[in-house]
Amino acid sequence: MTADRHSNQAGRLSATVVICAYTEERWDDIVLAVESACHQDYPARDVVVVVDHNADLLARCKRRFPDQAGSTLPPTPSTSGSP
Repeated sequence: MTADRHSNQAGRLSATVVICAYTEERWDDIVLAVESACHQDYPARDVVVVVDHNADLLARCKRRFPDQAGSTLPPTPSTSGSP
């Protein structure tokens, strides 16, 4: 792929930030990670929060980040190898 396919309108490279989460015990870390991704000198084109098998955390993320442009908060299949 060429840089042109990943550039924003100003000609700078753009990126998508993926933040993986699975427990509400790390809520403060999740909030800090999303805020940090959104306030970089070159903000991310998209910020994606992936919640692994935690419906309560997924709901909390959707409430906290309702206007987050480009945010995706899908439930995901387990990657831990356990059924």
